[in-house]
Amino acid sequence: MPTSASRQAIQQRTARQIRSDYRRRRYTELSMAMYTGVYMVQSMAATATGITTTLANTGTPTLSGLTSSSGTLTPTYTYSSSAGTGTIALGTARSAVILWPYLGLASGETLAFTGGSSALVLNKVTGTESTMLSGKITSADTIKGLIFVNPYGITTESTFNITSLSFYSTGLVLSTRDLVYSGLSDATGANAALVIMNNTTVSNSYGLGLTANGTSVGGGNITVAGTGSVSGADNVVSLITDTGTITLSDSVYGGYVFAKSTTGNIAAAAGTPIYAYKGLDLTSTTGVINVATGGSGVLSITTSDAAATVAQTLTAMRVGNVAIGSGALTLTSSLGYLRGA
Repeated sequence: MPTSASRQAIQQRTARQIRSDYRRRRYTELSMAMYTGVYMVQSMAATATGITTTLANTGTPTLSGLTSSSGTLTPTYTYSSSAGTGTIALGTARSAVILWPYLGLASGETLAFTGGSSALVLNKVTGTESTMLSGKITSADTIKGLIFVNPYGITTESTFNITSLSFYSTGLVLSTRDLVYSGLSDATGANAALVIMNNTTVSNSYGLGLTANGTSVGGGNITVAGTGSVSGADNVVSLITDTGTITLSDSVYGGYVFAKSTTGNIAAAAGTPIYAYKGLDLTSTTGVINVATGGSGVLSITTSDAAATVAQTLTAMRVGNVAIGSGALTLTSSLGYLRGA
């Protein structure tokens, strides 16, 4: 029969075992809770929480600007619900940043950019909803380029219209690559590989201070159903993403068209070809390129591991720089080729 001392020792061991089991269970519960929380945050960060379709739901943007003499100014934004028009007045800014909580543009709505002094304007969405552009974007002839960034995705519909941009040779960039705005200053410039505008990279003179985030925050796709550009336009249409796909389900018109993805596919069907009258540049490191063109200037293709197929009609294919890794390259042209144009 156990003595009093042995019974006490047994009770102490049992108590220690109970405490140890409890700590292990709590550790497991806390670990699972932390893992679940991290997983939920990651999942939320990787997908859009909705889609913004109208200017009425964009919220109040934050605006800042830089003049040609490196002075600062604050552009203004006004919205008229009756007219369905939002107006960004740039004043004498040569560069400006508009941080939108959300951004959408319904059919019949207009987002107008006025003023500016050879200005480059960054429009960045800070919320987690993707952007739908169905209305009209207009610009003054004093604006060189408009950049729209939403890591959670950008979609344009067939009613999307940028005719005035074409008329004034204003460049348009639609990007789901997360470009980080680090402040307006001549001391900070743009990474040369980030943004192509009017056939050149964004230069330090704009003072936008853009750098890549380094992570594909939203993994957003770019889906283009029409850009409303006029034929023979001299402007540039740039479509930029990291892990997202670029899908053209309606014809895109521009002087130069750039479509760049890191891992996503780039696709334009024969019924909805790209018209790039001065040049077409297609780049995807590991994604498949399958594009039809109705007519283009010099064609440039860059890919490392995936296949690239380009079929062209209406004009002879003018082949420029081609860099292909292990993937197969297929070029077809109904009107022949002009090699090394």
